[in-house]
Amino acid sequence: MDKEGKRDRFGLKHLTTDQEIAISLLLFVLGSLLILSALIPLSRVADLAPAFFGLVMAGAGYTFAIEAVRELEEEDHFLARLLEEQE
Repeated sequence: MDKEGKRDRFGLKHLTTDQEIAISLLLFVLGSLLILSALIPLSRVADLAPAFFGLVMAGAGYTFAIEAVRELEEEDHFLARLLEEQE
């Protein structure tokens, strides 16, 4: 380990969980905007309500997944303790 802290396999500083979640959220929002920028003009040609509903469902799934990651990173969460005991 070097003086500046832990490094990952690419030589970058190790990010905290909150930093990783922030980057993930930014990429998810930008990807959603990219999808919407293609779907909105196409909605004049075809009924894309299922596509918009799927995008909303993907957003809800993403939110629950990120919250699960944050819960598991907490030291006092029972699943985090269980995983540490197994290692």
